Amino acid sequence: MKNKKSSSLNLKEILLLSVLITAIVFISKYLYDNKFIDRYIYGGQVSGYAVDEKGDPLVDGVAFIIGYPDLVEINPDGSFLLENIPQGQQSLALGYDEKAIEFIIQVYDGKTTNVGTLVYRYIE
Repeated sequence: MKNKKSSSLNLKEILLLSVLITAIVFISKYLYDNKFIDRYIYGGQVSGYAVDEKGDPLVDGVAFIIGYPDLVEINPDGSFLLENIPQGQQSLALGYDEKAIEFIIQVYDGKTTNVGTLVYRYIE
């Protein structure tokens, strides 16, 4: 008669399995908390133009969503396009000369929100 191998897990296998499950839980929580999943699976775009008080394109300026690391340089014609922005109310910022101003916008999944022409007026 042949010996049957036990189907139970040994202590080393149980420990390895519990470490893997813990790692998956922490990584999933990190991705969820930092909205990585929302940004790269869902999200919309934000487009517009940025000008100074004279109506000239905001050359050397940047556009970004507050709370997210990505930013885009404003094009020479003043246009900008931000992608993979989570749905909902967001704070769009225009930055120039180490100062920024904020605009509250609404973003929708799968759509481009055109904010039109935004005037950069920095008030100290």
